[in-house]
Amino acid sequence: MRKIGQLEVVKVLINEQPQTRQVRTGEHYGQNVEIQSGLNEGEMVIIQ
Repeated sequence: MRKIGQLEVVKVLINEQPQTRQVRTGEHYGQNVEIQSGLNEGEMVIIQ
């Protein structure tokens, strides 16, 4: 996850292509972050 201005975004893999997706976050637990909205169940988030 990264911030672009006030937006928090992640990259997801859709049809083998990376796409940027805006998300809303909640609690932070060390290196883990709760995603409250912006992702669908089963979507693959690119972390590197």
